[in-house]
Amino acid sequence: MNDFNLDEAFKASSVPNLSKLTNAEVVALLQYHALNGYNPKGALKTTKGPISTLATNSARKFDLSVTTTDDEVTLHNGVSPARVADTMLDSMPLAIFTVDSVLLPIAY
Repeated sequence: MNDFNLDEAFKASSVPNLSKLTNAEVVALLQYHALNGYNPKGALKTTKGPISTLATNSARKFDLSVTTTDDEVTLHNGVSPARVADTMLDSMPLAIFTVDSVLLPIAY
């Protein structure tokens, strides 16, 4: 595993204070970090086009796009990129990664 400190991403000035968010806003923020279905790093590396996050609903689309350089995967949302820093779990049907910054939808 990388020596990446998960708390550092939440200390960025652009990240809202989680204690001041409503429960619905916290859920939406978490859903913005989740994809529908099993997406291991290898699958992300070959992804073409936008990927809908679980925050996408009938009223709004919250998509991510993916770029890769060698083995590095970066997620883009139109606000700020987040590099996949480490794989925490990769066991069908779930892949969990750490990212080096909090993905914030344009609405935040």
